[in-house]
Amino acid sequence: MKKEYRTYLLGSLVFIALVTITFRLVFQGFRGAGTLVIPEILTLQNLLIIAGVLIAFYLLDGLRLYFVFRTLGQDVRFLLMLKLVFINIFASGVTPLATGGGFAQIYYLTKYKVPLGVATAATTIRTVITSVMIFASVPLILVHEKGIQQVVPVKHGFLLSLLLILFYISIILLLVRKKENLKKFISSCIRLLNKVHIISDKKTGKLINSAETELELFNTALKSFRKGPVLYKSLSLFCAVAYLVLLFIFPYILIKPLNEKVSLITVISIQILITFLIYFTPTPGGSGVAEGSFALIFSNFLDSSYIAPLTFYWRFLTTYLGMVIGLFIFYREILRRNNTGSTNGT
Repeated sequence: MKKEYRTYLLGSLVFIALVTITFRLVFQGFRGAGTLVIPEILTLQNLLIIAGVLIAFYLLDGLRLYFVFRTLGQDVRFLLMLKLVFINIFASGVTPLATGGGFAQIYYLTKYKVPLGVATAATTIRTVITSVMIFASVPLILVHEKGIQQVVPVKHGFLLSLLLILFYISIILLLVRKKENLKKFISSCIRLLNKVHIISDKKTGKLINSAETELELFNTALKSFRKGPVLYKSLSLFCAVAYLVLLFIFPYILIKPLNEKVSLITVISIQILITFLIYFTPTPGGSGVAEGSFALIFSNFLDSSYIAPLTFYWRFLTTYLGMVIGLFIFYREILRRNNTGSTNGT
């Protein structure tokens, strides 16, 4: 098994362990939570609504990347984008800071003849669009949403979120604006690997040339997006907004049958803050922190007996189900390509 596959396997085991421990603590912490069944939520009408939102959620996730590629002038199949949705959910769920999903997507895009620089640019643009929307919302929520201040009493939360946002934007600007500095940094790293005899002299030159070529492709793709068709850019932004709305609306759909007075704006605001927190969580897919923060915050709105099953429902819909589908697609692709490679080699 290749090193990257072992990494994903290890991440999967860590994810499962953290989720198991967290839910054990949640069940123990909230008395009366002895079952995962909540009849008020599991009605036929509510399940149909959840199924419809879930399907739209996956489709919009694929469409937001699809329209980024169309803006870049790259003709890709939507079915491939849909497959990448689940690969992204799986890989992001088993890698720290949710970074692995983008790398996994880039890898598979290159296998489908998409240039590495274009694949990197497209997935980065998709991620940046979503991140900017979330990050820009956090300071506004902490200042203006009074309901949040009662359930999330974070001292100096506005200042902390602002510093994290500035740090994130600085990293993006460094990658985009300081192209020559980035080239020098990558070349220095490759030469260092050569000095410690990890890579040969012959490979060193090839890797440096390849890195510089792909960085040029990456920057060209970014310029293409800025100058791309307004229609596709607008559709990519619309799909990103719609995708986030559906992501943040899941808890409201689950909580509404249990608490008619719950505010949609407050629930969405809390979800934005939890998602923002997950971005900086070092555990695979934010496991442990995501479940724990959700349970603690929403315990302010509901009876304690509902918290553990509600937390499971939320993570199942937004993460676990997609991860299971992505797991099958991921390893099916590996087996298919390994078999193809074996056949070609005979």
